[in-house]
Amino acid sequence: MRIKEKVRLKYLDAIRTFAVLLIILVHFNNSLVDFGITIANNNYLIKDSFAGWSLGTVGVSLFFVISGAALMVGYSDEFNIVMYLKKRLKSIYPLSYINVCDVSCTSFFL
Repeated sequence: MRIKEKVRLKYLDAIRTFAVLLIILVHFNNSLVDFGITIANNNYLIKDSFAGWSLGTVGVSLFFVISGAALMVGYSDEFNIVMYLKKRLKSIYPLSYINVCDVSCTSFFL
């Protein structure tokens, strides 16, 4: 079985990077307010909203839409639901098992 090389779409990566930067900026803004830091007598580095839209909400929505588009392009040739679910289970199960053990041990000692 020959493994097909994945295609990176740089424009999708660029838009996703922009969305992540919006999210980071909103969290940074909120931390300035939480710690009482002011810059030029202003609590925020930038305005938290633009045209009535929260920049954090726009960033998260944009990130999910672009990630879905990247998945669609990646699986456009042939999609096998069984193989997809096996790969997802293989990648998620070990971490969830570690998480369950960690929470069980932590709750036992509390």
